[in-house]
Amino acid sequence: MLKKLSHIADLLNAPLIGGDSGFRGVSSDTRTLKSGELFVALRGPNFSGGEYLDTALKKGAVGAITDQLYKSSLPQIVVTDTLSALGMVASAWRDQFDIPLMAITGSNGKTTVKEMVALILAQLGPGTVTKGNLNNDIGVPLTLFNLSSGDRWAVIEMGASALGEIARLSAIAQPTIALVNNVGSAHLGGFGSIRNIARAKGEIYAGLRSDGVALINCDLPQADDWVAMATGREVQTYGSCCEPSLISAVIKSREPFEISYKGESLKVELPLPGEHNKMNALAAAALAVQAGASLGQVKNGLESMQAIPGRLESKPGRGGAVVIDDTYNASPESMMRAVEVLSSMEGRRILVVGDMGELGEDSPHLHKQIGVMAKSAGIDSMYALGSSASEYVSGFGDGAALFEDSEKLVVALADELAMGRVILVKGSRFMKMEQIVRKITVKEADDQS
Repeated sequence: MLKKLSHIADLLNAPLIGGDSGFRGVSSDTRTLKSGELFVALRGPNFSGGEYLDTALKKGAVGAITDQLYKSSLPQIVVTDTLSALGMVASAWRDQFDIPLMAITGSNGKTTVKEMVALILAQLGPGTVTKGNLNNDIGVPLTLFNLSSGDRWAVIEMGASALGEIARLSAIAQPTIALVNNVGSAHLGGFGSIRNIARAKGEIYAGLRSDGVALINCDLPQADDWVAMATGREVQTYGSCCEPSLISAVIKSREPFEISYKGESLKVELPLPGEHNKMNALAAAALAVQAGASLGQVKNGLESMQAIPGRLESKPGRGGAVVIDDTYNASPESMMRAVEVLSSMEGRRILVVGDMGELGEDSPHLHKQIGVMAKSAGIDSMYALGSSASEYVSGFGDGAALFEDSEKLVVALADELAMGRVILVKGSRFMKMEQIVRKITVKEADDQS
């Protein structure tokens, strides 16, 4: 059991400079560090955690992992690379818990799937789940340190923008169950091709424990490649069009969807819009039943799901309009799903879009394609913002307008704020499209009056 600084030093084969003591957790941020924790002094392009040792000491840290010996009375474990050390210690910490640990990745929907699984498994007892989107080489280890003796399960989200990143995260977390939700164009500029994205996501299966289970959506064209990447592990499949080995669903537009597992079938009334969310729910169901949940618990959990902020979140708009806040982020695939949701709604349908980032040389074509799709889906008008606005407008044609800044867009949008209007707002994170949502929703309007 990892209880003392000396245990960490032995694990890292590194010297402990200063007195030994017990520790109660691990932190890399002095702003949130709690008394009794071990501080990991990470180094970045523009900062060095070693400069905050005195702050960590004042906050009650019992020791620090550093990449050089600093002048401080705080005991230090000195290593070559503190980020690598963070991962090693997190992996050893995780190794103390014999529970189902699920790892999730994918281009879209992984946070939604994570939250769905957590709702289902909460019926089995307490567990650990990734908070927010702490899914990178710092967030995953820190999430693992939240594991405690009372936990019955854990759900870990993993993200990446380059080959090899998911492999490292999966090796640290040592999942017993792993799943790739889907493959899309998110971070296409960094990966170079959809094939590389699929390979990167499939790396999650390589980190499975030897007795782990790879859950694979057999509807997806990458399924066979992922089966190959899961060599030596048990493979279970799920889907709505294929013949899965574990769990299946019948998915129809605007209807409850039916999940079947071990000869039992139940209809689920999912509170979230869109067929893509039904597929997210099926992925969550596959993870949950593999971790020990019953089909009834799956139904209960999914039907209690609420919209995640910034993800197809319905809000009352000014003038009686309905505003759909989908501003958390955007990729071509998630933009298409948003258009499908908007097109299924009654009334005059308005799409407010910002740039989709990290698409590389395919960016102009992909933005124009969204405009074309929105027009063909029956969207009534489009308001486009950003450097790629002209591509959106070119694809959409009549009824589209481009804007240089959000203030002018909000002014022009005022005429659409009325009963019988549905306005969906979406764009990549850097576009800060949530600022538009704040200015056209009732709560924000009331706050400013």
